[in-house]
Amino acid sequence: MFVKELKSFVRREDGAVTVETILWVNFMLFFVLAIADLCIFFMNYGNAVRIIHEDNRAFAVGEVKSCTDLETRMNANLQVAIPSAQASCTVASPLTTVSVTLGSGDMGLGVISSMLNDVTVSTSAIQSLEYIPGT
Repeated sequence: MFVKELKSFVRREDGAVTVETILWVNFMLFFVLAIADLCIFFMNYGNAVRIIHEDNRAFAVGEVKSCTDLETRMNANLQVAIPSAQASCTVASPLTTVSVTLGSGDMGLGVISSMLNDVTVSTSAIQSLEYIPGT
């Protein structure tokens, strides 16, 4: 009697869909989270570029008076979303150059971006000074 029930159990496929669902849902969830991670990564990169351009423009028109103040302002703005961000500023009159280094491990959710911990993303902007510091 036990052998007959065991053979019947082996032939039935009632639970096959459940097993396949359990296997496939994990992969689908991973891909959705990976896409969300990359979207947030590039959103943070875009925000960093926007902050660079806005703050560099503020320095060019005299709203920010020194390169040190500009670096402090940019670091404060960037580190809200990307804690590892580091800004640097150089002035070679009449141009100012701002460079920012972003740690890629901090820029996303951590699904894909956690694999990029040793990668740094750099961006820079050059702006012509309309205001000469010290005047």
